[in-house]
Amino acid sequence: MSSPLLRLLVSLALVTLTQCGAGPSAPPPDASVAVDDAGNILIPFDLGTGATQWEDIPASDAHVKLIMGPQGGYHVLGRVRFSGFAPDVNLRFRVVDASSGQVFNTPDDVLRRRDRQGLVNTGSAWESTSAELVIFTQIRSPSDSAGHRVRLEATLEEFATGRVARASREFIVDYP
Repeated sequence: MSSPLLRLLVSLALVTLTQCGAGPSAPPPDASVAVDDAGNILIPFDLGTGATQWEDIPASDAHVKLIMGPQGGYHVLGRVRFSGFAPDVNLRFRVVDASSGQVFNTPDDVLRRRDRQGLVNTGSAWESTSAELVIFTQIRSPSDSAGHRVRLEATLEEFATGRVARASREFIVDYP
């Protein structure tokens, strides 16, 4: 191979590398996907409760029961309903006291839910097949949260793409 041809090939390779960057880049965002100011994907996404089936948490004046578990801890029941994401998601819950900002649970707990493995297709959306225990790990007794207005937050992360959506509901914690 002659020297000028070799130099041309090396130059073309360098131009290609500098134009492409050091590695593969993320695909451009889909212009049809709506996002909020924090970059969260806006999809139909709702939170509910209910031991045996979906129960809405009303947008105002809602009350959700704090339940004492068999091992002595306390929890509320959370459910999700969404569309716009594939039925393979990581789910996280966070419960925050609306006044003090105290977090009542361990929000790093990740639940992976998939079609027929925690999610069911309702025809128009994907929904939790059963109630998720949102355990209040940061309280010692029900009086630490009973009567408090809290915000239940849920984060969905689509497993294949990493896209994130969030939903929240406020309610008063009831204890028998």
